[in-house]
Amino acid sequence: MIGRSGIVKGAINANALVVAGKFIGDSVSNFLELKTHGRIEGTITTNELVVERKGMFIGESKVRDGKGSREMSVKEIIKDTDSKKKD
Repeated sequence: MIGRSGIVKGAINANALVVAGKFIGDSVSNFLELKTHGRIEGTITTNELVVERKGMFIGESKVRDGKGSREMSVKEIIKDTDSKKKD
């Protein structure tokens, strides 16, 4: 967890990441939560992303498949969602 007054610059690889302060860099996690007034600048790769109201995210987000073995592009996610709606 990055606390309200915390500032982290660099790369983070974690199971769960909670940002209440400021994070600048790239992260890979299974779960990422951006708290109110928290700020992320960079590229995040995660299975699950929660952004609270007034949390600020500037950058790129990538979603990993449920197994965490590969990243999925936004186009793949939309295509997968659309195909499930047709079934």
